[in-house]
Amino acid sequence: VADEGKKEDKMDVESGSTLMKGAGEDKSAKEDVWKTSLIPMDMPSMNPVFLKAFIRAFQKDNCAEKVFNMAMKIARYLAEVKSNRDELLKEIGQTTMDTTREIDSDLKNCIASMPSSKKALDIPMMKFGGSLYKLSGRQARLLRLLSFLDSMGVLKESSKSKEEKGSKLEIASTDIDRIVPSLDILWNTLDRYLLKLVPPKSTESKTAPQRGGGTNNNNKKGTKRALDGTKMVSPLKRQDSRLKAKSPKSPKLGRTRSSRRLRRTSSVGTELKASSSSSKGEAQDAAKAGVDLEEDDSDVSQLLQLLPLIESYFIVKAPKSVGDIEREEFRDFCEFTHTHSRILNIFCQKKPSLMQRTLKSLLWHPKKILNFNNKHTHFLHEIQKQRAATGNIGSFRIMVRRKRLFEDSYHQLKQLSDDELKSPLSVKFHGEAGVDAGGLTREWFLLLSRAIFDPNYCLFVAAANNNNVFQPSKSSHWNPEHLLFFKFVGRFVGKAIYDGQLLDAYFTRSFYKHMLGVKPTISDVESIDPDYYKSLRWMLENPIENVLDLEFTREGEEFGVKRVTELKENGKNIKVTDENKVEYVSLMAERMLTDDIRKQIDAFLEGFREMIDTRLLSIFNEQELELLICGLPDIDYNDLKANTEYKGFNPSSEVISWFWQIVEDMTQEEKALLVQFVTGTSKVPIQGFKQLQGMNGIQRFQIHKGQGEDRLPTAHTCFNQLDLPSYTSLKSMRKNLLLAIREGSEGFSFR
Repeated sequence: VADEGKKEDKMDVESGSTLMKGAGEDKSAKEDVWKTSLIPMDMPSMNPVFLKAFIRAFQKDNCAEKVFNMAMKIARYLAEVKSNRDELLKEIGQTTMDTTREIDSDLKNCIASMPSSKKALDIPMMKFGGSLYKLSGRQARLLRLLSFLDSMGVLKESSKSKEEKGSKLEIASTDIDRIVPSLDILWNTLDRYLLKLVPPKSTESKTAPQRGGGTNNNNKKGTKRALDGTKMVSPLKRQDSRLKAKSPKSPKLGRTRSSRRLRRTSSVGTELKASSSSSKGEAQDAAKAGVDLEEDDSDVSQLLQLLPLIESYFIVKAPKSVGDIEREEFRDFCEFTHTHSRILNIFCQKKPSLMQRTLKSLLWHPKKILNFNNKHTHFLHEIQKQRAATGNIGSFRIMVRRKRLFEDSYHQLKQLSDDELKSPLSVKFHGEAGVDAGGLTREWFLLLSRAIFDPNYCLFVAAANNNNVFQPSKSSHWNPEHLLFFKFVGRFVGKAIYDGQLLDAYFTRSFYKHMLGVKPTISDVESIDPDYYKSLRWMLENPIENVLDLEFTREGEEFGVKRVTELKENGKNIKVTDENKVEYVSLMAERMLTDDIRKQIDAFLEGFREMIDTRLLSIFNEQELELLICGLPDIDYNDLKANTEYKGFNPSSEVISWFWQIVEDMTQEEKALLVQFVTGTSKVPIQGFKQLQGMNGIQRFQIHKGQGEDRLPTAHTCFNQLDLPSYTSLKSMRKNLLLAIREGSEGFSFR
């Protein structure tokens, strides 16, 4: 064993789960390497005394990572013999049980001794994290033990019924079968401890945030929402920020739009100011004794003492693949991670490598609990890995004429392979002496991002409600090279994302969804045809029989030529009724948003996917994708205030004074969210808010008096209109306004 162990430096050190690398990963692909390179065919049984001595490597609190790597390899090597395997599992199983009980007991003591003072975190953490050494060592020990058991398939097997277990695990069922139940007790205790340590702040909304001006007849209370965030350095503006996570539920009342969650704090990584909810009865009582993470970076540092225990939880409970997380057996995992998303975002911020290892399942979480900065950090890491895999293939240079920027760029880039296009770019403008040290390349990206919308190319059309937002034109076929141009534009946008360059190119929400591989919704019709969207909405909200005479067809006109197309087979003979009107509206929306421009979308995505793997983008939503492409705008508070119109209020109204006080205190990220919530895009006109566009031309930012005193604000993006209720306090307005702009940016829906 010792001789084989000397091959450590020559072997793949990642073949076993370790304290920091590879924990919980599937090792099946590397087991064959072990069997062929290390394991003698006649490996004998070992004396139990020697096995017990060997197992001490797993039991030590201060086991070095390299020692653990070697111990893992040797243990798996020995376990090929059944008698060795049985003895190993028996001893390690018992040690795991003992360690689990010790940690559970200490956590319960911490809960019982939690004082009421917010700053008294130091007392229980000194007991738990060490006087700090002792219990931190127990956590690390548990992580090593579970890593080994997971690599042996024991945890998976022990969770099965006796009938499901195969002969591979024919050992005494003493402790192995009790490991998972005992761990479940520990996880419940950990859940209670985290709730007391960093309690979620409950926020209950009366009505869901709405967009678009539809009537909402459902006045039931909305669900509680969890807004989890941490303070990060923005990758786009290099500012301290935090990104709030999605709510657990988003009630579909009228047109709802949840939001991107961006916040800034004064000290990187230390401030957490969020509201969330929990069904657990302890949450509210714990609020008095919980930790305020806004005040002291030491609080965050002490939270990191829990990381080995959190990693242990993920080894046992987390799904191993993207497709598994939606299964019923991982429901508890999703609820636990959502409840404690604030803490998990801190861990990922402080140790980004966790998103490639034990905490990688957070990237697949159905509730998208990771904040934007953490997701962006992971995205950059994956792009860097691709660059490293491509190798050094040099750089390429293009020379373009300013007056023929689109054509010159198109003809030169189309000759490059995918790998060549991923290499560094240098730009020279014809007839100019400038040397590109980065500035000319940035200028090229900016100018070309504007040129692609030139109406002379007939590629894109402005959205009906905003001249700064664009959608592929269904009439682009009049340009004989339109599909080649769309592929070029796709490669160009992908190149910008790959290189981290920002573009002045804002697209409709439905087009962003196509980039992400997400199907557009009915509400996305509004940006294409607001009047027709209102008609579709009216159909869904009112009886139509004996009122409308429609079939499953669509009438259209292009350059004066009228066409009638069927929405489904034999659609011209199928009447639209109250029973099938939802299907009719859905098919009509799909036709307008997808089918009419299917060729253009496919050509764009062909080029786009040559540069960017859409699986990497799947962690973002469409609002975050816009930030990734366009960056964060600079919102001028004074300009916005000076170009705002009021109805039902006046500039001196108390409610308006509160509103502008809140806006002035907002970070640039939150101001961008507010502008996007009200206007549909975060883009600000070059001339400022006095040139803000609406569906009827210039339409300034408007604040109208809304109904109620405890409802969330609503917005009408076609008219740049915010309906603001008459709140009774500044605190109430702040809570509801921030909730609306964060939780109200994910599309719309009908009730």
